Amino acid sequence: MMGSLPHFITNYALHGQSWASSLLIAQSDPLAGGGAPAAVAGAQAGAASTASATGNGAGAGAGWISWVMMLGVFGIFYFMVLRPQQKKASQHKQFLDALQPDAAVVTSGGIYGKIVSIADQIVTVEIADRVRIRVHKSHVAGAASNASEALANQQK
Repeated sequence: MMGSLPHFITNYALHGQSWASSLLIAQSDPLAGGGAPAAVAGAQAGAASTASATGNGAGAGAGWISWVMMLGVFGIFYFMVLRPQQKKASQHKQFLDALQPDAAVVTSGGIYGKIVSIADQIVTVEIADRVRIRVHKSHVAGAASNASEALANQQK
């Protein structure tokens, strides 16, 4: 059925081209048998470029809007997610650097205890009389005085 339709209509149906610009191209194409005089061909080419320029104008003008939207989404993401997370990580690092023996702490697993010793990245925590566990320093969630708050911040 498409073979029986004129060339400009099939281009419009298949490729979404403007039927007027397809008609102008088909009429001025010497291989298609529509060779027009030079003056008419020049006028038709100008009309075709005008038609294609108006067709592409909306897409090209909207390009900067999408960039602005992406930058806006990234900005919101940064200030709502990344920055608070970096602030909490910084506070936790300062807390870990200030750890001292005999401090009451809670681990990220929810175990309460008192720090007995600190050796590099290993913290020995006494959780009962003569019951000591060793945990990595980064798994100390916070001070036991505000343990529920420390665990809540650790889980976020």
